[in-house]
Amino acid sequence: MSISGSLKTTLSFIDRVTILSENGARSITVPIDQIGNLAQISPSIFSKIIPIPITTPEDAFMCGRFEE
Repeated sequence: MSISGSLKTTLSFIDRVTILSENGARSITVPIDQIGNLAQISPSIFSKIIPIPITTPEDAFMCGRFEE
């Protein structure tokens, strides 16, 4: 967005992506324009992300859905 040609503001949209795996849920922050690139992220990067414990019935339900 440009105002009077001198002041520029860049808007950055970020989405929180949660990945459910055998080791539990992992959550990462990804710029929304790069969400399509998630398939290209190496598993070694995901292994460095701290797992999020399953603490609510909703978490357990979602985890169970992916295990089927």
